[in-house]
Amino acid sequence: MGEVEISSDEKSTALVEQNGWSRVYAKGYVAGEALRTQGERLPIYVMVGIDEWARGCRDGFFTRRSPESA
Repeated sequence: MGEVEISSDEKSTALVEQNGWSRVYAKGYVAGEALRTQGERLPIYVMVGIDEWARGCRDGFFTRRSPESA
């Protein structure tokens, strides 16, 4: 069986509900995960940005989940 695709909006909404994060931070986190899984580099703005979205993006990019938690 194949995996079901979830939109980034659905995923960020789930993260907001599960973790109590702000919507902006969760959207950044999802974007960071997407960059990592696509093998992209972080844009300079994300590396130096201090807003919630950039912080979430960095966290999503650098956080590695264990296979058990996926």
